[in-house]
Amino acid sequence: IEVFIGMTKNQILGIKHLLEPGRTPKTDKIVILADALRALKQLKAEAQELGESNEKLRDTIKKFKVFHSLF
Repeated sequence: IEVFIGMTKNQILGIKHLLEPGRTPKTDKIVILADALRALKQLKAEAQELGESNEKLRDTIKKFKVFHSLF
């Protein structure tokens, strides 16, 4: 939240345009910031899931390499 303190209205509207391109942005600063925080939390969760999936795939690749090297 500290990041948003001191931001100009145009900066906040720019964030809203990124969140909902092509739509008329809301002008309520609190609503825009709440939407931005919600989007950031969702992206963080997705990044965590992708990281875990990537790690599982790396483990699978290592197992296949070990199995393949036996033959």
